[in-house]
Amino acid sequence: MFVLRSRRYGKKMPAVFVLLLFSVYCAAQEKVKVQGLKAECIISNITPEQARERALAEAKREALRRAGVSEIVMSADVLYSSADGTDMKQAFNSFSTIELTGEVLDYEIVSENKRTDQFGNFIVELVVDATVIKYETKADPEFDIKVDGVEEFYKEGTNLQFTLTPFKDGYLRLFYFDGNKQCAMIYPNDFEKSFLFKKDVVVKFPMNSNIEYTMETEKEREENYLVFVYTKKDIPFTDEVNYKNLMKWINGITPDQRIVRFFAFIIRGSGN
Repeated sequence: MFVLRSRRYGKKMPAVFVLLLFSVYCAAQEKVKVQGLKAECIISNITPEQARERALAEAKREALRRAGVSEIVMSADVLYSSADGTDMKQAFNSFSTIELTGEVLDYEIVSENKRTDQFGNFIVELVVDATVIKYETKADPEFDIKVDGVEEFYKEGTNLQFTLTPFKDGYLRLFYFDGNKQCAMIYPNDFEKSFLFKKDVVVKFPMNSNIEYTMETEKEREENYLVFVYTKKDIPFTDEVNYKNLMKWINGITPDQRIVRFFAFIIRGSGN
């Protein structure tokens, strides 16, 4: 993980405790509610939690089919097969490589059951209700950002610094996840407020010279992730930061109004 440190006030603010008090923005797109989605997965060479997530991924694919967006199911297979918490890198990179015409905006696991089949295999069964949003717009190829300076490896105690160059005016939300599934919104924060980024104007982070983004870990090696969400409008965020809520917020923004960029890096412990 890393923390925000204030040089002026001597405050150490763990990013994982940032609380968000905003609301989800969702454009006027068609929403379809799909109920009673049944999915299952055999627990074989995987953990019960992984089996549960794979069953959930299958339920989401079925939700897209029932909502009438079957033309994107093959692309959704790539996205959902990697969105079980074990490979967030591929999941977020899918925003850059896959253009979806619909997405699962929200879901609820109505029931969950574990059983064995006639062959003695342990199986996880889920029943899921989902809401699918069908997009009426496509991504704007000219709306993008360039991020420089994020390295692949950092030593504990070093600071994260990078620059962002927008290709069009827009607003930024920056999120972080670590290998322990702790997460937070890094920007905006108490010392760096949201503002309109201007086209072609390079911005250096941290923007406030009195704070640092300092790397910390108790492990020998810890994988971390940065998720840049750049939007045309200043779209606030409402929920506690976690993978599900972030995906819900992103998917609620139409593709023409946002761009998502993702970076993975390793923090090495002080003994390495």
